[in-house]
Amino acid sequence: MQIYELSSDFNRYESFVLSDERDAGAMIDGFRGETMVDVWKPVSIELSAEDNSHEMPSSDFPLLHAVVPVFSRRAVEALRDLLEPNGELLPLASGEGEYFAFNITRIVDALDEANSKVKRFSSGRVMIVEQHEFLIERVVGLTVFKIPQLARSHEFVTDAFVERVNQRRLTGFDFVPVWSSIAVAA
Repeated sequence: MQIYELSSDFNRYESFVLSDERDAGAMIDGFRGETMVDVWKPVSIELSAEDNSHEMPSSDFPLLHAVVPVFSRRAVEALRDLLEPNGELLPLASGEGEYFAFNITRIVDALDEANSKVKRFSSGRVMIVEQHEFLIERVVGLTVFKIPQLARSHEFVTDAFVERVNQRRLTGFDFVPVWSSIAVAA
């Protein structure tokens, strides 16, 4: 089993920005693992003018904010059975197509902090994980999740998710490997 950090390939594919920067607070503060479906009002997004997005190919997983996964309608249809049990698909308003923000609500306390290499804030809270070690018994069977130490900022997927993306030839994903159960067994 392998775990990856979910990221957008923003160097090769289009990126979006909020049409109204006043929506930034809701986007950044809202996506922390708690349900939002009852209070969600679609925010408007548009292609980024700063990174030549108008010249780049469209994407099934475009960058919006680093902490908000965004999926195209095509990606949602291909991944629905992996996404819906793990979070909420929240519609976005866009003139570029149909896109959804994904609020991951599956928070799993699976990080083995004692064996991971972490940097901490002065309060003791985890700031960043430089080397991930997961408790295998807590990640078996997962496809999409967050960990409580980084619930506002990092999304993780497993090899089952990556395989589906590759099988369906979805674009714009950049999977950064962070842990393998093979390394644990060695």
